Amino acid sequence: MTKNIETIELVLFKALADNTEEEVRSSLESLNPILSSYKGFVSRKIALSDSGQWMDLVHWESLEDAKHASDDIMKKEEALKAFSVIDQDTMQFLHLKPQSSFSE
Repeated sequence: MTKNIETIELVLFKALADNTEEEVRSSLESLNPILSSYKGFVSRKIALSDSGQWMDLVHWESLEDAKHASDDIMKKEEALKAFSVIDQDTMQFLHLKPQSSFSE
């Protein structure tokens, strides 16, 4: 069954300098079981640019689901530990409404 994506959560950030790419990736991936347990979770992708910019892209069925997950995850000790690799000064966090989609 295909889930309807009404909200895209986009987080852009750089990692703190004392973390390797593998440490950052592992920390982010440790959030997968938590994220997938939330109502409305559809999918997640993590990417890294050549300049060290990370992207965490999560698809949600609704903005309400995305906001609930965003608020609740900040109460979880294991999530806060995972977020400790992020340079908070570089972080951009957005909830976006899809406007168009194309694939072949």
